[in-house]
Amino acid sequence: MNRKLTRMLAAVAGFCLIFGLLCTVICVGASSRNFYYKEYEKLGVHNDIGISMEELKEATDVLLDYTEGKREDMVVYADIKGVNEPVFNERETAHMYDVRNLFINVRAVGIAAIILGAVGLVLIAVFARDKKDFFKGYLYGNIAFFAIVAFIVAYAATDFTAFWTSFHHVFFTNDLWLLDPATDNLILMVPEQFFFDLVFMIVGVFVAISAVLAAASGVSIKILKKKGLKNGVCKACRK
Repeated sequence: MNRKLTRMLAAVAGFCLIFGLLCTVICVGASSRNFYYKEYEKLGVHNDIGISMEELKEATDVLLDYTEGKREDMVVYADIKGVNEPVFNERETAHMYDVRNLFINVRAVGIAAIILGAVGLVLIAVFARDKKDFFKGYLYGNIAFFAIVAFIVAYAATDFTAFWTSFHHVFFTNDLWLLDPATDNLILMVPEQFFFDLVFMIVGVFVAISAVLAAASGVSIKILKKKGLKNGVCKACRK
C-alpha cells in the first residue's frame, strides 16, 4: 500500500473511530444517573417541581430506562405539590418517543463506527509499507474531526440557547420539544442549564480520551522516526 493511500485510508478510519467514540460518550453521559442526581441537587429541581428527591430519582430511572429501550412506557406516579399524579403527560411522552429513537440510533451508529474504524485501522496498519504514514493518517483524521467539534463547541459556548434550538430543528421534525414549565415536569427536570452542563461534560470526557489516543499516535511516530523503521527493517527515515 503506497504512502498517500495509507494516509488517506488511515485518516478516514481514524475519523470513523473518533466519531464513534463521540457517539458512545454522548450516550453514556446522557444516561448517567449520577450526573442527573448531582444536577438536581445543584439546580434545586425537586423544589421547582414540588416533588421529593426520592420520587424524582424514581421518575428519572423510568425516564432513562425508556430512553435506553429497556421499557416500553414512561408511566410513573409521584406526589407533586401534594397531589399524586403522573409525572409525565402525553406531550412529554410523545417527545420522549422521538428522543428514544434518536438515542437508540446514535448508539447503534456509534458502535458501527467504532467497529468500522477499528477494523479499518488494523487492516491498514498490517498492509502499510511505512507505519509512520499510518499514524500520521490517523492524526489527520483526528484533526479534521476536532476542527468540526471545535466549531460546534464554540457555537454552543457563544450562544447556547441558539445552539440548542438549532440542535432540535436538525434532529426533530415536530415542535413537541417546546415544553411549558407551567404544565410539563420534564422541562423542569432538565432545564437549559442542565443541558449546558451535560454538553460540556461530554465534550470534556471526549477530548480527554481522544487526546490520549492522539498522543499515543504522536509518540509512535517519533519512535518510528528515531529508529528509522519501515516494515520492521532499519532504514533511513524518509520525509
